[in-house]
Amino acid sequence: MNKQFKRIDKRFEQVDKRFEQVDKRFEQVDKQFEQVFTVMHEYAMSVDVRFDKVHEELNRMKNDMVTKEYLDNKLADLRGDMVVLTRKENEKFNALVEILTMRKAITAEDADKVLKMQPFART
Repeated sequence: MNKQFKRIDKRFEQVDKRFEQVDKRFEQVDKQFEQVFTVMHEYAMSVDVRFDKVHEELNRMKNDMVTKEYLDNKLADLRGDMVVLTRKENEKFNALVEILTMRKAITAEDADKVLKMQPFART
């Protein structure tokens, strides 16, 4: 019986050795997973930082962007300013035509013809 117990003990010792080898392999796998996890975590953190920067840049661009309504208003204001300036120039031009007609530098027909060609033509 002692012999059989010794055989059984040897088998258990062999099984123990195999388990120790399996444990060592699992320890190596655990180390590799820890390394991979560390690398992936660092990569994820760097991606988060880049996304945060992109998000900030998009917000800045949104805040600086001109809207259609704003642009339409500015163009309407500019058009109004241009009309006012053109009308002032038109008054000067009309005065010049009148002076030239009074001094008989141009005929009344020529003056009429020229005044009908203006942006704000006389009728």
